[in-house]
Amino acid sequence: MRNRDEESGFSMIEVVVALTLAGILLAVLAPLVIGTVVATGKMTTISSATQVAAAGNDAARAQLDAGGLASCSSLVSGSPGLTTSTDQRGVTMRRAVTVTGACTAKSVATVVVRVTAVGDTGLFRDGTELASTRTRVYLP
Repeated sequence: MRNRDEESGFSMIEVVVALTLAGILLAVLAPLVIGTVVATGKMTTISSATQVAAAGNDAARAQLDAGGLASCSSLVSGSPGLTTSTDQRGVTMRRAVTVTGACTAKSVATVVVRVTAVGDTGLFRDGTELASTRTRVYLP
């Protein structure tokens, strides 16, 4: 049988030491967690921008395939096709499609799609290129 005078539990010093160690551990891990969250946000936006660029590339290629030389001439002489969209994180992106080439029969046109950030979002500065594609389309 134990004596009631026996000490049991933790002393105040042990509690303070345990809390100090826990605080140090949290201070060391906090930047890692924050960095991971920021990197995940950036990668999510870049993934969305890549999808937007691929869609612009496909749309320009389909327009060239359907319209042939007339479509190529209008795309080359006209201003770049600009569209704006927002990803699931609220980052606004602008897609610019440009087509260069001779626009003659049996030539090749180059379709360039660039997706840039619009406005300073905290993750990206205004005008930061998020994704780009370049493809060549044969004009029969």
